[in-house]
Amino acid sequence: MVTGDAVGVRKERTAFILFTDIYHSTQLWEKFPRDFKTALEKHNTAVEETVLSNGGEIMKNLGDGYIAIFGSADTCVASGIKIQSKLGSLPPLPDGSDVLVRIVSHAGPLYPLATGRGYFGRSLNRCSRMCQVCHPGQMLISQAVRLFLDELPEGARAVDLGFHRLRDLGESEHLYHLDHPEFKLRDFPPLPTLEYRPNNLVIQPNEFIGRAKEIRELRKQLVEDGQRLITITAPGGYGKSRLATQLCANILDHYENGVFEVLLSPIREPARIVAAIANALGFQFYDPSEPVQQLTGYLREKRLLLLLDNFEHLMEGKQLIPVILEKAPGVSVLITSREPLRLRAEMIYRLDPLPVSQPDAKAVDELADAVALFVERASLVKHDFTATEKNLELARKICQKLDGVPLAIELAAAWSDFFSLPELLSQVEHQLELTARTDDVPEKHRSIRASLDWSYNLLQDGEKQVLRAVSVFQKGFFLEAAKAVAQREDLLKVLAELCDKSWLFSRPVEGQSRFFLRDAAAREYALEILRQSDEWEATVIAHSRCYAGLLEKEGSALGRQGQLEAIKAIGLELENICEALDTAVRRDDPDLLLPFARYLHEYLIMVGGFEEAAGHYRRILDAAIHFESSPVLLHAHLGLGDILLHLGRYDEARMECLDALELAEYMDDTYALALARNVLGDVELFKGNYDASRSYHNESLSIQRAANDRSGIAGSLHALGFVEFTEGNYSVARSLYQESISIRRETGDRHGMAQTLNRLGNMEYYAGNYEAARSCHTESLAIQREVGDRYGIAQSLNSLGNVAFCERDYAATRSLYEESLAIRQEIGDRFGIAASLNNIGNVEYCEGDYGAARATHLEGLAIKREIGDKNGASFSLNNLGNIAVRQRDFAQAAEWLKEALQIAIEINSVIAIAAPLAISAGLFAATEDFDACGILAHGALLQEKKLGTPFDPMDKGMLDEGMQKLKESVSADKLEELKSLAEKMSLDNLVDFALRALSEMKA
Repeated sequence: MVTGDAVGVRKERTAFILFTDIYHSTQLWEKFPRDFKTALEKHNTAVEETVLSNGGEIMKNLGDGYIAIFGSADTCVASGIKIQSKLGSLPPLPDGSDVLVRIVSHAGPLYPLATGRGYFGRSLNRCSRMCQVCHPGQMLISQAVRLFLDELPEGARAVDLGFHRLRDLGESEHLYHLDHPEFKLRDFPPLPTLEYRPNNLVIQPNEFIGRAKEIRELRKQLVEDGQRLITITAPGGYGKSRLATQLCANILDHYENGVFEVLLSPIREPARIVAAIANALGFQFYDPSEPVQQLTGYLREKRLLLLLDNFEHLMEGKQLIPVILEKAPGVSVLITSREPLRLRAEMIYRLDPLPVSQPDAKAVDELADAVALFVERASLVKHDFTATEKNLELARKICQKLDGVPLAIELAAAWSDFFSLPELLSQVEHQLELTARTDDVPEKHRSIRASLDWSYNLLQDGEKQVLRAVSVFQKGFFLEAAKAVAQREDLLKVLAELCDKSWLFSRPVEGQSRFFLRDAAAREYALEILRQSDEWEATVIAHSRCYAGLLEKEGSALGRQGQLEAIKAIGLELENICEALDTAVRRDDPDLLLPFARYLHEYLIMVGGFEEAAGHYRRILDAAIHFESSPVLLHAHLGLGDILLHLGRYDEARMECLDALELAEYMDDTYALALARNVLGDVELFKGNYDASRSYHNESLSIQRAANDRSGIAGSLHALGFVEFTEGNYSVARSLYQESISIRRETGDRHGMAQTLNRLGNMEYYAGNYEAARSCHTESLAIQREVGDRYGIAQSLNSLGNVAFCERDYAATRSLYEESLAIRQEIGDRFGIAASLNNIGNVEYCEGDYGAARATHLEGLAIKREIGDKNGASFSLNNLGNIAVRQRDFAQAAEWLKEALQIAIEINSVIAIAAPLAISAGLFAATEDFDACGILAHGALLQEKKLGTPFDPMDKGMLDEGMQKLKESVSADKLEELKSLAEKMSLDNLVDFALRALSEMKA
């Protein structure tokens, strides 16, 4: 312990801190009490002798380590090197393991506590966090130390490790690894800092103080006891969120796939929890199927921790949690809420206020958590804050008046540069009494409300008005948006003052400063005051008009130049847009609602938010009916129809679009007339009514051409191309796609270009035009990467792999397939995973590894059966039949090929029928049934010619081998006879023949 003056104030000092820690000391004490006691004594002697002999001071013995401080960087580092060298000679423990010590050094200002209490300061906490990521047997120093070193001790070497984010969630620290020939260990893996595992934990504005007991208990429950669902409950302001975030940082190592924080406070609808989780994970919904199913599919194989922060207002959505726990056995869930969720798997952890007095008699030289928090936060705003006995006692009384509530303490400490501590105590006392006399305030809110009332009442009138106004924003706001709801010339200055006074904070977003309410409690408080004021209606209407205007501006660019910027702008403000929509549907103002009805569905469909869009548009439709507004009603029907199409609810989509079509004709709205027909055309296509589909799309195209709507023309051409492709009219389809692409390039519709390029590339692939297919998919891939569409990226990579496979470049093929598979596994795309496994199995087959190929195909087939992909199952069974022929497992080959044919017949896919015919020809050649071989071989070649689609290398190879053996085994006349028989058969006759032959085949 450092000694000091008996009374009085000592100034801060810049100290070089040395921190030692014996790795896993608790476990070593338990396993080898006698041996570890001896090792600990040698460690203590080595540290104390070295520190004192080099002019250092022992600040604290931690039990399994030391904190020492030095006046120079050279003596500090030299001491650390000497200690690590000495400890390398410690004898091993009975199990052969070594006692390893972590040593770190950092520099920074330290502030003296009262008599006999040492120092405090952020540098000490930072040093502790450095030690947390230091490997056993390693020595680390910070850049703050490295800059002050005159020279390293002889033989020592400083290895620059670059910048690392430590577990305190503060700014990155520049670290160096110190190496020396006398160190027992010299090579170490990368540091387990926050970059070590995936996470979305953000930099925190200040130090995390206290809660060591809570962190320890929660870590034990999650990591050691395997508890998978924990809810931290407490009133607002108790620090639930900050504790949970710090816990996530501390236990990051335990979760291979990372930890992710999901901020639920901005969400109003329980149905949007799934989307919020997906956004935090970086997961994109990839098709119209159930979002919960897609999310749990993504999480299925993951080992990660989800932090769902502020759940209390979304209790209706809590049944999602058991679904995640059931479907994703490697996922654990940590929740913060003002009340328990009351789920069977839930462990409730109730968070108490911070202790105001130190309960541990052994720690009398430490500050209680509440006082430590106050002292640390006060020193941020008052650099010369001194921790005298008097000040510490006043701080304890302030914390006591605030019931140890962290938020209240931080609010009080933030005014330490405005008021003396006696004045602060008086202010806090007054506010508590006032709140306590208010009967309608729940008891659990009194401390938080007192702090917020007190802070609010210290604001100037202009600051109060702006704070009330900006409380309407969700997930932050830019200055221009704030101007729309708080019209003041000095707005920027007032916002800066609110940031200084801890009501707001700002961070750079898209090159601009974006402002945020400090936390959910602050927004709730300010919003409540706004609701009770005369400003409420005007403010929420201004907010709604602001985001209606943004949606109108950016929505008009979604199909043309500036599309990517529009997608980004709308996505950033989606929470505000949804809040603005909520206002609009509750007001009798059709003009306010119209931009939401007109544009919102286009964005949500573009990003895959189908279910969310359906909910919004049902509310818009109800409001439009109430308003009796034809324009809003038209776009409500139209948008809902488009959404239902993407959800696969075709009959409902048709009804909505027919209603829209009737209104559009009445209003002579050409845009709506064209779009309604396009959606109806897609409905008919997916229902198999190709003539009706073509008719609708042609009518739409005529309207678009008459209006010279270039984006609309491209969309109709794209849709018509798919109709023609589906019916096998490849040349017509190619022409339509190329015209669509040309227009979309001209108008800057990047999203549309990627869609059409994908379809054009697939068409070229099926036609055997591999170079053209590669060109389309390469360009589509570039756009998808630009947009950030991982589902589309995986599709393009897979398509490019298909092209390389048909060109027999198996090294490139495997690389593309495996990259696609990795993305599909990351996003939980079960359909895509199965397709990728099928394709990788084909590569293994072509490389001659039939055992691996069979196993891979069986894995893919299992998924296809599970999800009901009959077309994919048919191709997997065909590929397995091919492999079985190579392995001379003829009976199994026949069973698989027969099932492949039966499924192909059921789904009426000529392409799926042709493939097993080709493989069956090879099977019968191998079993020397040359009659069956000849008929099926010629029949398969005939179908290939009719389709204009070449067989892939696997099927073609088996067919060619069968044909070659046939020619070697039968006469030319016989060969001609078999060919003639095949040519006389219809496709149905050929399939019946194949099924009968496979059933009667003798192995």
